[in-house]
Amino acid sequence: MTGGKYRTAIVTGVSRGLGLAIANALCSRGMNVVGASRTQPEDQTKFDWVRTDISRPEDVNSLFSHVRTKYGDVDVLVNNAAGGRVEPFEQADPEDFKKLIDVNLTGQILCAHAAIRGMVAAKRGLIVNIGSDWGRRYAPRASVYAATKFGLLGFSGSLLREVKDHGVKVCCVMPGGIDTSWGGRRAESSGDSWSLMPPEDLAQVVTGLLDMPPHMVVHEILVHPMGQAQF
Repeated sequence: MTGGKYRTAIVTGVSRGLGLAIANALCSRGMNVVGASRTQPEDQTKFDWVRTDISRPEDVNSLFSHVRTKYGDVDVLVNNAAGGRVEPFEQADPEDFKKLIDVNLTGQILCAHAAIRGMVAAKRGLIVNIGSDWGRRYAPRASVYAATKFGLLGFSGSLLREVKDHGVKVCCVMPGGIDTSWGGRRAESSGDSWSLMPPEDLAQVVTGLLDMPPHMVVHEILVHPMGQAQF
């Protein structure tokens, strides 16, 4: 299966986990895929990779310049890069607040801004912002992280309503537990797909958005493993 009308994609946060799975899934559709992350992925043979810190505007500009020079217009942007930690708010280091907001929210906005003008001009495009189910419910011990995901949800919905009449789609995907490293959890797969979603399975949900008919838009997806206790 090809990417259909979509030809070139940027995926952020591809060093491991969900971002890597999404990049590989898009490659399997025959698309030009450029992965961006601060750390080089172990296996990048299927896609082009550019070292990028999305919290730095100059890095984002360099990333999009590279893609447009090599492949042309960016049709798909998957804003996956994010960080997080679980700890009592009173024990958190204020120095970490800005870092988290810069990566989880500001960086996503910078990437969308770099992509949107070309998409509007081409009258096609898809931006997928990877949020969290904590963008829909309150999260003790992760209040700053949850705040960034609430913000990303608001940004996604507002941007969609601004650009959909130009043929551009925006969707916020809000997953529950994913079987990947996050907030101090080990990086190895637990194999417990009932309680934690394998990144490859969730990647199929994300890339399935490319198959939506042009006249239909999915603006939010909330997805959980069957065994997740709270959602």
